[in-house]
Amino acid sequence: MRTQLSWLGGASKLDRDATHPSRRRRSRARVARSNHRRGTIVALAAIVMTVLVILGAVAINLTQLSTARTEIRLASDAAAKAGAVVLGQTQDTAQARAAALNIASQHEVASMSMNISEIDVQFGNSTRNENGDYNFNINQSPLNSVRVNTRIAQDAVTSEGSFFMTGFLNPDTFSLDYTSIAARVDHDLCLVVDRSGSMAWDMSNIAWEYPPDPLHPEASIIQNYFVQPHPTLSRWAALTRSTEVFFEELEDLPIEVKVGLVSYSSNFVFGLYESVASTTHNSLTTDYSQLITSMNAIGQKELIGNTNIASGMQAAVRVLTGNGSRITAKGTMIVLTDGIWNQGTDPTEVAIAAAAANITVHTITFSDQADQEKMIAVANLGGGNHYHAPDEETLRSVFSEIAETLPAVLTQ
Repeated sequence: MRTQLSWLGGASKLDRDATHPSRRRRSRARVARSNHRRGTIVALAAIVMTVLVILGAVAINLTQLSTARTEIRLASDAAAKAGAVVLGQTQDTAQARAAALNIASQHEVASMSMNISEIDVQFGNSTRNENGDYNFNINQSPLNSVRVNTRIAQDAVTSEGSFFMTGFLNPDTFSLDYTSIAARVDHDLCLVVDRSGSMAWDMSNIAWEYPPDPLHPEASIIQNYFVQPHPTLSRWAALTRSTEVFFEELEDLPIEVKVGLVSYSSNFVFGLYESVASTTHNSLTTDYSQLITSMNAIGQKELIGNTNIASGMQAAVRVLTGNGSRITAKGTMIVLTDGIWNQGTDPTEVAIAAAAANITVHTITFSDQADQEKMIAVANLGGGNHYHAPDEETLRSVFSEIAETLPAVLTQ
């Protein structure tokens, strides 16, 4: 009966527990805690989403900046190289600057058009340090280099585009400056050769010893002096063969070397025979066959006179600073003698003047009769090297070494 009454109208134990005051408080606390957790999760989710948005913006900006750095480097390099090429071709800085500006204008950086100014294209001289870096000296001759300065800045590019969400990451906080230097090292070279009487001697390193002449076996020294040098056994013949090899090696270099030819002896007159102190046979040229023709032509005449080395060097300076010389080229003269300076100005004085004109002077002493001490001094004062060649094989090696040490194209 009690069970029936309980079912019909009395409160069960479960109902009594639910309506008990302490139970109600605990239930409300559980609900509050549940709502608090939900609120915390929502807040955290909002923070995480905000952070993700910021990180996304940062990632996009970093990608844009990385791309912009690559683009500005490519634009700067292309402009500098274009300027260097045109400078070498035209020898005109105005045309070279126009070429650099034109190439830069064809590039975009971060969707913005490059618009560098004339002042951002500079000319000068680049030299390489021992550590492999280059020194750029603005407006210093020879003008073998073009430097282009590019940057992301209001005065350097138009405002046709912008970085994504720049409020989060301003591109000005990053360095987008870039400097490119392209250098084209050409060479203007003048070969200064001795055609005094001793160049008709043989290769024995003995003074006044001539190659045998089957047609004149009993010829005296005086008679030998006034005949053409032996076509194969004389010092002149050895020099001619060595220069031919030298010209071949110059043709294989990755740079353009223009060469002139000067010969020297002294002012000398004896009856029908005469010579002049120096002769410029060829102005600067890349047609080396002309130089070989001149060397052969010299060997078909009598080699007479003394050794006025300075006269030949002075003629070489005129060749290397005259109308045929290039503003982009490094001037070099190679002075060869088989004897002793015995007429004219001291060649060391000319070496000093040549160095002041940015001309390097290398010297070669060919034979043991040559004054090595004097020619070493000439090379030192001329900023070059001295080489001694007692025979033809060594002479060829000397010319090869000079060809190999001519600097090639520099880039930075």
